[in-house]
Amino acid sequence: MPTPTDLVTDLPADFEVFGQAVDSSLADLKGGTTGQILSKNSNTDLDFVWTAATTGDITGVSVTSPITGGGTSGTVTIGIDSTAVVPSQTGNSGKYLTTDGTSSSWGTVASGSMTLLSTTSLSGSSYVTISGISQAYTDLKIVMHGEGNSSNVQHYMTAWKSGTQTNFNLSWANDTAVVSSGSGNGYPTMTFRGSSAASNTFVWDLIRYTNANSCTVFSSGYLVDSGGTPQKFGGGGALTGGGVDQLQIYPNSGTFNAGTIYIYGVN
Repeated sequence: MPTPTDLVTDLPADFEVFGQAVDSSLADLKGGTTGQILSKNSNTDLDFVWTAATTGDITGVSVTSPITGGGTSGTVTIGIDSTAVVPSQTGNSGKYLTTDGTSSSWGTVASGSMTLLSTTSLSGSSYVTISGISQAYTDLKIVMHGEGNSSNVQHYMTAWKSGTQTNFNLSWANDTAVVSSGSGNGYPTMTFRGSSAASNTFVWDLIRYTNANSCTVFSSGYLVDSGGTPQKFGGGGALTGGGVDQLQIYPNSGTFNAGTIYIYGVN
């Protein structure tokens, strides 16, 4: 390539010599094909090579707790050590997960605490079945609130354990003899009086409801009869035949026009 002070005597030839030098220095930039990428072939200046793209390829995975697995070849499996995230499940049935702001642990539910297990609407139903009641608690509290029915009729409650009928054996002290144990639709039942007013409230406490032989039942209620007269009752007894994991509640006729049943587990 001529310098600024050179006499140009053979311009085409001089440029040809310059171009050959450039072509030789950058020869590795030539060639390649669609989709390939340019990569360094060595630490030497201007030493490149065209190669196929390897985007997304992983050559090795290294992990630390609580992630497990990893590897540098073949199938790489990644898992999570659950005991590092959540404490061991063994021997902790019925406990709850808590934290001190740094680490998690299992806590014991305080005695007497209540947990809402289910909420069931009565409106429009003639027969309500509540199944799958948890067996993880000591007692059950059943609250029927704001109940009303299409006519002033008796109501029935039946209890079951694993598909087998249990028996109510009850005695009551009440203002008006509206509650008893008996037989509704052929089943041993607890019978209680309802009314059409959507303001009836009934509460049942089933003490030791998982007991294989019997549990103690306490009941109280408040209703407004067809004449608008408030009535209340209370009593107790036993539910025999194997505990409770299902309840069925229904009026003698007609349907519920209002109300909700809440079931709480009590420790």
